[in-house]
Amino acid sequence: MGKKFFLVAILLIFINLFMFSVKIFSSGISCSIILDKPIIGSFNIKSDNFAQNISLNSEVMADFLLPFFAKNFYINNLNTANIDKIYIGNSQIESFDKVSEALTKYRIVEYFKLLLFAFFVSFIQLSLIFIFLSKDDTLLKRIFQNNKLYYFSFGILFCFVLWNFINIYNNAVNIPFADEWEALLPNHLDKNFNLSWLFGYHNEHKVFWTKLSTWIFYNLDGWNIRHQIIFNFFIHLAGMIVLYRIIPDKHNLLPLFFIPCFSTVVIDNQLTGFQNCFYFTALFAFLAIYFGFVQRQNVKSCLLFGMFTVFSMYSLTFAVGIALLIAYYIKERIFNKYTCLASLVIGGGLILFMLGYSSVLTDRNMIFPNNIMYWNKYFYMIFKGILNVSLPVYFLVLSGLILLVSLIYFILKEWKKESINVYIALFGLSLFLVACIASSRSLNQLSADGRHLYIIIYLIPCIAALLYRLKLYKLELIYLIILVLTFYNYFSATPYITTKLLRQQAKIQLNQVLLTNYNCDYSVLAYVNPFDVKKSIERAKNLGVSFIRGR
Repeated sequence: MGKKFFLVAILLIFINLFMFSVKIFSSGISCSIILDKPIIGSFNIKSDNFAQNISLNSEVMADFLLPFFAKNFYINNLNTANIDKIYIGNSQIESFDKVSEALTKYRIVEYFKLLLFAFFVSFIQLSLIFIFLSKDDTLLKRIFQNNKLYYFSFGILFCFVLWNFINIYNNAVNIPFADEWEALLPNHLDKNFNLSWLFGYHNEHKVFWTKLSTWIFYNLDGWNIRHQIIFNFFIHLAGMIVLYRIIPDKHNLLPLFFIPCFSTVVIDNQLTGFQNCFYFTALFAFLAIYFGFVQRQNVKSCLLFGMFTVFSMYSLTFAVGIALLIAYYIKERIFNKYTCLASLVIGGGLILFMLGYSSVLTDRNMIFPNNIMYWNKYFYMIFKGILNVSLPVYFLVLSGLILLVSLIYFILKEWKKESINVYIALFGLSLFLVACIASSRSLNQLSADGRHLYIIIYLIPCIAALLYRLKLYKLELIYLIILVLTFYNYFSATPYITTKLLRQQAKIQLNQVLLTNYNCDYSVLAYVNPFDVKKSIERAKNLGVSFIRGR
C-alpha cells in the first residue's frame, strides 16, 4: 500500500508539473514600455526568432508578450532616450542593459513558483484521495476542528490580505476614473455640505456614503483619490471581519474560503475610489444582519438593524432593504413589535429612496424575469462569483435552478434551528442584489464585471460554513480544491501594475490637456458619457483639486 501511494504521489507531481509548465510556457512573458511623453509611430520588437510590430497613437505605454525562453529583445526605430521605464513581468528596470538579466530572473522565479504550486496541488490531491478512501467521517471532523489548522488557515489568509494591501498601496493613482468624474460636474462636489448632491441619484442608485467619503477627502486633502483608494481597503477589510463574525458555523478551515475576496477578480473595486459603494453596501448589510439576526432582539438591536439596513440601501440600491426585511419577517415568523419597528424604519427609507425613481429609469435598458436572457445573466453572475467558472449558456438556467433547489432544501432541513436565519439573510441579500444587476445589464453578451462580483463572492465562505453545518465534509473539501484551481490565476501583481500604468498614462494625457488647452483625446481620461471632461477640469481648477500632484 505504501509503495503504491508513493508511486501515485510521484505520478501526480509529474502530471501537475507538465500541465502547469505547458500553461506558463505558452503564456509568454508580459512586458511594458513606458515613455516620457506620448509618441505617434510604428515600432518593431525583435527577440531571437521572434518579431512583433506595435503602433502608438499619442500613447505613452506599449504592452507586448515575449516568448517564455527569450533571452533579450530590442525595439527598432525608437529612441531609447524617450523610454522612462521598462517592465519585465512585475519587475521594473531602468534600461535595456538590464533586460537579459531581468528575463533570466523572471524565468527562475517562474520555475520556483511552478515547482511550489505543483507540489501544493499534488499534496491537496493526495490528501483528498486519502480522505475519500476513508469511510469514517470522524477523521474529517477532527481535521475541521483541529485548532492548529485554524492558525495555519488564518496565517495563509493574513499573507493574502497583506499581499492585497501592498499591491493596492503601491499601485493606487491619484486621478479620476470613469464614474469618479461625476463629482466634478456643476453643483456637485463643494466645500459646503451639498445635500441635494449627496442624496441624489447616480443612475438608478443612491451612493450617499461614496459621495460623503469623497466630500470628506476633498476637505481633508483636496481629494487625493489615491488616499481614498487606500482607505477603501480598510472598509473592505472591516466588512470581511464582520462577515466572519456573523457566520454561525465557523470551523478551522473557514479562513481559507475568504481568500478569493482579496483576489484580482474584484480589482475594479480595489483600485477605484468610487467603487467603495460596494464596500459600504456589504459592510452596513453585514452590520444589519449582526444586530437583526445574531444579537438578542430588543428595541435597541431592532433599531440598529433598521438603521444599518437603510445605510446599506443608500450605499447602492433599495434591493438591500427588501431582501433583509423579508429575511427578518421569516426569522420572526409572526408580526410583532420588532417586525413593526423594522418595517417603519426600513419602509421609511424605501419610500424616500423611491421618490423620483421612475424618472431615472427613462434611458435605462432594463430587462425583466419574463426574458430568458435575464436568467442567463442572473445565473452566469452567480456561478462566476461562487466558482469563478463560465458554463455554456444552455446549462446556465438548469444548473442555477438545481443550485437554488439544493439551497432551499438545505435551509428547510435546518428550518427549526434559529441560526439558519443568518444564512437566509446572507444568501437572500446576495440573490436580491444580483437580481437588480441582472435587470440593468446589456443584453449583447454574457459578462460579469468584477465590481459586481463583490456582492456574490462573499457567499464563498457562507457556502463553506453551510456545508460544514450539514456535515458534508467531503463536499466542502471538493469545493476548496475547485476554488484553488479556478482562482489561482487571480493572485498576480500584473493586473495591479497594468492598471497603475494605464492611470499614469491618463495623468500624462491630463497634463497634455492642461498644457495644450484641451487639444487632446479625452477618451483616455474618461469614457462615461455624458460627463464633460473639459468642464470637469475647469471645475477641478475652481475647487482647487489637482490630479497632477503625487502619483
